[in-house]
Amino acid sequence: MRALTLSLTVTLGIAALATSVQAQSIAPSPSQRDADMIGQPADRFGMIVAAQVSRNAERTQLARKAAKLINAGRCREATSLVRARNDSAMAQRVSEVCASPAES
Repeated sequence: MRALTLSLTVTLGIAALATSVQAQSIAPSPSQRDADMIGQPADRFGMIVAAQVSRNAERTQLARKAAKLINAGRCREATSLVRARNDSAMAQRVSEVCASPAES
């Protein structure tokens, strides 16, 4: 159950980011269009999105590794893993999940 909770949290965060990026790409504001036209590479937004997608994939992989450790009862290792990757938000969530009473 802990893995499901952690996985759901990460998935919801990724979905929220994807929705935000999609909304920006559908109807860019005039200031975004102006900034793109003033010495900015046309594909800069695409590069930013690609970098964020890559980061999300890395974060999803990290969450899956942490979930496996949590399910194996190795909460300290899961917390150390995400802290070593400097993901304080995920470290906080892992700590919360590990502190919650186990369901039978």
